[in-house]
Amino acid sequence: MNFSDMRSTALTVFVILVSILTSSCSVCDTDKLRDIPIPAAGSSPDRVVRAYLDALSARDIDTMRAISSANFFERQAGGPDAAICNLISLEKISIGTPHSDVYGPGGYRQVRTVLVSFVMEQHEEVSMENGWNAWGYILGRNSVHEPWLIIDAGVG
Repeated sequence: MNFSDMRSTALTVFVILVSILTSSCSVCDTDKLRDIPIPAAGSSPDRVVRAYLDALSARDIDTMRAISSANFFERQAGGPDAAICNLISLEKISIGTPHSDVYGPGGYRQVRTVLVSFVMEQHEEVSMENGWNAWGYILGRNSVHEPWLIIDAGVG
């Protein structure tokens, strides 16, 4: 195989890879529907969770990122069950009162859990079913001078 053939083959492989990646990304509609304000400094954990759920519904990735730890945001943005890509709608959202918790990835000194329930519709059911769901968000910070960040989530 000469250099010209190798270059032609490499270009063909590159075009195929770009096509595959582009087509798989087109399934994930991340076009922002509307802007959701980032909660003010000093906002309560339940207010941060409300903003997160509103941002998720509105596909406002910037606000989701701003109120999440980097690790949590990366987990939510990737994989087959990525909430950012898989969610169609959240309705009938109920947010509980925050309560102290001791668990918190990342070594945060102050940790709160906020339990929520909602009716969800997804493109594909992976870890949660469409319909009514109970869920919980864990928020952390190191001092009263820092904003609450969502650091984990799961079945409440």
